[in-house]
Formats: sequence, structure tokens, C-alpha cells
Amino acid sequence: LFILFLKFRRRFRLTKPLNFKSHLEQPCYGIGPNIDFKEVMEGLKYAIKRGGNFVVASHYYQLSSDKNLLDNLIELINYAKQQTYREVKFVKAEDLFQEYI
Repeated sequence: LFILFLKFRRRFRLTKPLNFKSHLEQPCYGIGPNIDFKEVMEGLKYAIKRGGNFVVASHYYQLSSDKNLLDNLIELINYAKQQTYREVKFVKAEDLFQEYI
């Protein structure tokens, strides 16, 4: 049971920021050349259905040099905007962490 929990938690990264006393960390999905976009979209759908933080991160230079990555990110954002099941709020990382300080 514990192993399944860890595997599940790793797949869907929806936890609140982790407080390490010296800093906060938020598990996230990295949008990059080797990402499985289908898994990211599944994670977003799960977050909308169950609630929780859903965070994506990328470097601007990856998005500007790879049109497919940018298109995938835009598709993800548009999907989130269209949801009516649960309110989706878009926030900057600083705002997300501010809630927990």
C-alpha cells in the first residue's frame, strides 16, 4: 500500500508546497523536450477533478525554440480555462508560495 501511494504521488504532483524550513518547494511538471505531454494533461485533469495545486514549469528558451512545446503548453492552458467543474486559478510561483509563508 505504501509503495502504491508513493507511486501515485509521484505521478500526480498536487501537494501543497513542501516546507523544508530553509525554503519551500512545490512539486511540478517540467515542460521540456522529453516530457510526455499526455501524462501532463492527465495530471491536469486529475487536479481539476480532485483539487490541489497543479504546477507546470519551463524555461522560456525551450518554449521559444520548440514550437511543439509551446503549442502543448497553450493547449494545456486553454483546457484549464474552459473547465467548469472546479474554479481554476492561474497564479505566479511567488503568489503560490506566499499562501504558505
